[in-house]
Amino acid sequence: MTWQEAMILNGIISDNPSNHDGVWGNGMHNACFGMQQGWGWNDADGVAGEHSWAHLRSRDVAPCPKCGK
Repeated sequence: MTWQEAMILNGIISDNPSNHDGVWGNGMHNACFGMQQGWGWNDADGVAGEHSWAHLRSRDVAPCPKCGK
């Protein structure tokens, strides 16, 4: 699964053709940054790193395996 697909499935970004282009641009950076801020991260950076993946994958299912939230 791509990062864009994961964000669409979790309702973070809309399901439209521009969000299926596989490009990490300013829009994806801003969406990721906003998502991290929404999780209450005071160190949000807009980068889809390991912790962001863990949070997005566990969202509404189980606690994040990295931080337990």
